[in-house]
Amino acid sequence: MELKETIVRFTDENSKVALCVPRNDEEAIIQYIKWMSDSDSLRMIGSQKRISNVETVKKYLEQQNQGTWIFNMVLKENNVLLGNCDITRLSNTAGSLGIYIGLKEYRNQGYGKEVINLLLKYCFEELGMHRVELTVNSENEIAKHCYSACGFKKCGTEREVSWFAGKWHDIDRMDILDREYYDYKE
Repeated sequence: MELKETIVRFTDENSKVALCVPRNDEEAIIQYIKWMSDSDSLRMIGSQKRISNVETVKKYLEQQNQGTWIFNMVLKENNVLLGNCDITRLSNTAGSLGIYIGLKEYRNQGYGKEVINLLLKYCFEELGMHRVELTVNSENEIAKHCYSACGFKKCGTEREVSWFAGKWHDIDRMDILDREYYDYKE
């Protein structure tokens, strides 16, 4: 799905992706619903929240001005909409990240790592955060490897908090501190 209008919020000259103002047109909303109705994908990100209608999507997008920054992730070379990501301010010095690559054919190609690095740059260098965290399904080894490669460290496990496919699943918590980010960056 190509973006009709791309308003780039930020990117990096070496990055293949850009983070843009989220689209809220009908075509984009239908795409979001499709992505967030996929039960396998939701299980891997540790979410039980199905987004199955226009109103739910609109509520999500309304968070944009309430301590959450929501972005579309797009490929710079052709404006293909890859997915969504967000930063939620937890306090003056801490935030939480979320990332979802909706197009399965673009997963496991390094785009997630680029997006995480762009989000961390924004959190630490623009917003002045001290700590950034995220959660991930304990079984999602690919995502945990990506987050570790970006400097995140496992800081805990919430046991049996997600119910999928007839069984309980654990959620891992990972975080990175500002000094770790700057050490990793060098």
